[in-house]
Amino acid sequence: MKVDFHAHLPESIDVPADELLKTIPAGTQIFVCATQAADIGRLRDLRLLARERNIGLQIAYGLHPWFVKDDFKSQIQIIRQALIEDPEAQVGEIGLDKCRENFEAQVEAFTLQLSLAGTLNRQATVHCVRAWNEILQILNKPQHRATALHFHRFSGNAQIAKKLLSRDGNVIFSFLEKDLKNPSRKLQEVLNLVPAQKIFPESDSPLAPASKSAGGKS
Repeated sequence: MKVDFHAHLPESIDVPADELLKTIPAGTQIFVCATQAADIGRLRDLRLLARERNIGLQIAYGLHPWFVKDDFKSQIQIIRQALIEDPEAQVGEIGLDKCRENFEAQVEAFTLQLSLAGTLNRQATVHCVRAWNEILQILNKPQHRATALHFHRFSGNAQIAKKLLSRDGNVIFSFLEKDLKNPSRKLQEVLNLVPAQKIFPESDSPLAPASKSAGGKS
């Protein structure tokens, strides 16, 4: 059975759901995250069609740090309502990225969505680039310590992984398949530390016909 623990929708809204699922075989387990509120309807439609084709497609609603703009609070309100209406959906993709602008707004958006995940008892998929100190500081707050987390395309070292594993809430990690097959020394140290049942492969790619290349969004 093929497993892909982190994928995205393509940026183009013109690609029909049928086309997106065409190259995914029945029995596949795949987890697809939103990047902004506008993805919610498309994800719901995709999940309905996936069920008809025996594809285990799970979805998450969230505001990705790349898309945190002036309207982020109104987007999070839309996401909140969608999560309340859809108890099967998780939270994500959320996080912090110091390579992008509006870092203070990112912190606020991340904290709001993390609180939402805790309140609704949902797992949150987290994106982190060069912001591990800030991520750990936020996660160490009492109100966030029990929230279940999925760190996608985890880039931290073994010391950071150890701190995350010590939290009260469940923590899992996913990595690009090619990196799992040929890990760097840094990644191998992480893999040696993290229990095997908490490690998953991912594509981090937009769903698309097979001609599209992997490693897109992050």
